[in-house]
Amino acid sequence: MVNKWDFNQVRALKLLARRIVHEGYRKLLLKLAQIISVGTSIKEFLRLEFSRLMMSFENEYGRRMSKLKTYAEAYSSVLTSCGFVSIAMLLTSMIYGAYPPDQVLTLTIFVIVILQALTAALIYINSPSDKILHKMEYRPAEIRKIESLLRPCMIIAVLILVVPNILYVLGILDLNLIELPILRYLFPYPIFMIASGLIMFYVGHKGRKLVSKVKELEAYFPVFIKTYGEAATVVSSSPLGIMKTIIYNDFGALNDLVKKFYKRLKMGVDPDVCWRLFRAGSGSALISRTLEIYHRATKVGGDPREISDNITNFVSMILLLRKRREQVAGYSRGLIMPIHATIIAIFALLRSLMIVFARFVELVAPYISFLSYVPESAMNIYLFIVMMALIIGNALALHFLEGESAFSFPYYLGIFLVITGIIFYITSLGTEQLLSIFTRYGEELGELVGEEG
Repeated sequence: MVNKWDFNQVRALKLLARRIVHEGYRKLLLKLAQIISVGTSIKEFLRLEFSRLMMSFENEYGRRMSKLKTYAEAYSSVLTSCGFVSIAMLLTSMIYGAYPPDQVLTLTIFVIVILQALTAALIYINSPSDKILHKMEYRPAEIRKIESLLRPCMIIAVLILVVPNILYVLGILDLNLIELPILRYLFPYPIFMIASGLIMFYVGHKGRKLVSKVKELEAYFPVFIKTYGEAATVVSSSPLGIMKTIIYNDFGALNDLVKKFYKRLKMGVDPDVCWRLFRAGSGSALISRTLEIYHRATKVGGDPREISDNITNFVSMILLLRKRREQVAGYSRGLIMPIHATIIAIFALLRSLMIVFARFVELVAPYISFLSYVPESAMNIYLFIVMMALIIGNALALHFLEGESAFSFPYYLGIFLVITGIIFYITSLGTEQLLSIFTRYGEELGELVGEEG
């Protein structure tokens, strides 16, 4: 039977629920009031709510993963379309001269950027927010160091990429003086893209290595928290007494943190401070959140075993869902990277042939009026902007799909820049023989036209 105190509690909860703006909190308080009114314990209510939360979270995460896989496939189709649209419009601007080539190319760039942005935005909106690293003040020194390097390295890489190309377009940087073909084809794109990409790849790779170490800690965390909770139930002592019973257990990658935690307790440091330093030293947002929950729940009288079991189940579920996300990201990498490399190779081949075609159009211009050509400077600007749009769009798409840390964006940006530079250089160098054949043909045609004149 429900006593008078329970009815007053129900009334207070309902009044509080009416004043809360957030719909989720309002429903939760109303359900809690209903549970109390029928005599069910709050503990049972919280156990049911936790089970419901776990189930709904897993289902929602699974639905988002299915959407992300679909959007990744759609993005690969958009990427292919953007590549061939850019090529088709470049050729169209040459053959049909009704409009100035710069207008057609500008419109093409606008369409490509919009398509890339919209598709990347869809991936971002449907990506679960699940960052690996936390932002606590006393996080590991390695993480702080690489985070401090991230912005300066990105700025330097962007300057290396953009400034020489601007100087080349403005005619200040003259690269036509290079006579060796093996060196000439390194400019204007490949050399700067490779240099910039290597800087971005370096800082991104270093950051991702730290993220991998943090993920190793998370993999062993369920074993630690479950062992600690069971020991706390049996020993029913202070954190130092509990740690004495489990310190010789093997917790894998967590061993160093566990030993530091034990040493601080042994030196008489306040347990609250020890827990905070343990959370900060892990570098993991997941470990930090769940340890804080465990510490606060046990501090107010919660059952250590039950709390540790719930945390173990939750962490294990998160790790399993992350594996599914890694599979989707790996599947997307397998789609996007080969398509990008193929499009860049076509761009390089097209640029080489366009230079020859421009020479051919100049020769036959007195006889064929419907042909025109795009100036080499305009073509260089167009190809550079289109390639950068594809590179940034691809890097953002994979960054949103992976969603682990801020280091994945410069990592993928560096990879795509290096791939673009190398593929562009190799393809340009490989078409040198084809270019020389057409050049000889153009020279013979010019002599023939001169003789007929």
